[in-house]
Amino acid sequence: MMQITDNTKEQRILPLFRLAFRPFFLGAAIFSIIALTLWVASLSGSIIFNPYGNVIWWHAHEMIFGFSFAVIIGFLLTAIQNWTGIPSIRSWRLGLLFASWAISRMVLMFNLPPSYAILALDIAAPILAAFFVWQNVAAAKQWKNFFFAPILLLFAIANSISHISIIEIIPHLGSNAFALLIMLVTLVMSIIGGRVIPFFTAKGTGTEKVAPIAIIEWLSLAALWLYIVLAVINTFYTLPAVLLSSILFIAGIANLIRFIRWKPWITLKVPLLWSLHCAYLFIPMGLIAYSIASIFSPADSTNALHLITVGAMGNLIIAMMARVSLGHTGRTLSPKPVMNLAFLCLVLAAPVRALLIMAVPELALISFQLSAGLWILGYGIFVACYAKMLCSARVDGHPG
Repeated sequence: MMQITDNTKEQRILPLFRLAFRPFFLGAAIFSIIALTLWVASLSGSIIFNPYGNVIWWHAHEMIFGFSFAVIIGFLLTAIQNWTGIPSIRSWRLGLLFASWAISRMVLMFNLPPSYAILALDIAAPILAAFFVWQNVAAAKQWKNFFFAPILLLFAIANSISHISIIEIIPHLGSNAFALLIMLVTLVMSIIGGRVIPFFTAKGTGTEKVAPIAIIEWLSLAALWLYIVLAVINTFYTLPAVLLSSILFIAGIANLIRFIRWKPWITLKVPLLWSLHCAYLFIPMGLIAYSIASIFSPADSTNALHLITVGAMGNLIIAMMARVSLGHTGRTLSPKPVMNLAFLCLVLAAPVRALLIMAVPELALISFQLSAGLWILGYGIFVACYAKMLCSARVDGHPG
């Protein structure tokens, strides 16, 4: 454990606000359970739920920006400390960042008139997070990690576009913004996955780390970067759908080759590893399925996209949170056995949501209900297993 903070001062900080992974992992998990419960109850006619914008916009926005982005903030502002050797935000500054995210989540649950004031409130978190990442990178002069700051600012831009779509009533802006947000999250997952999965696999299985092939690594990320740039342009000037889809198809194939080279079959006896590999597999599956559906079956493109949102995001997030939370609270990397059920629930939730509805459209509502139920159970197990440790001091007495 790298000691880069004063432990005496650290012990005076509320444990929940000693490192960013603590409030953001717990907050994101709880929020996703609440959000999906409201969403599926509304679809089922059990409740009348009229959130900000409309229920469809709210669901897409909150599961991407509310849930996924919170975990990205928590991970980056925890990892940046290890990458740079400089303490990350904690105490009141972390509390301020978390509050800016949490308040936005609460405000958007109410049926308020769309406004630029709410837009400004909702982009405060990514702007603050970008600033805090930049602070660490600049202080350490570790410019190889600088690109995370502009990625966070791109989240603020895409989020702004999604808000403008309902403020100015321009529906296509919203769909473009959500596609951009999803690919931004996918890019972050691909970057982080490429850094940690081969390392974790080698360490956890006692095998040699797989050496990367430069062209595959480059294609895996460069194609996603290019798509994001073109997606921003496409928001204002319509580009050929076949161009955008072809780029995603290339990204999908490159990431599939990358995944196979990591030898996922050697991880089957280690839950914290097979869950990561299974999650990453949904990235190429989703990219390929979405690129094909966008050209040949546009009506199914949203369903295909859920291979990324439910499959890759849902699974990679719970797998990473389970591992990071154990390691950064001073515990051994051995999750409770019940977490196997949580991982399995999320693995099943993706095909139920994405593929069942495409195969049998008449089962759409059942698909939504079953997928949401599996998600709620999986993340409910995570909260039950990890809430106490995220709110408590490290068991080894170290700061963090």
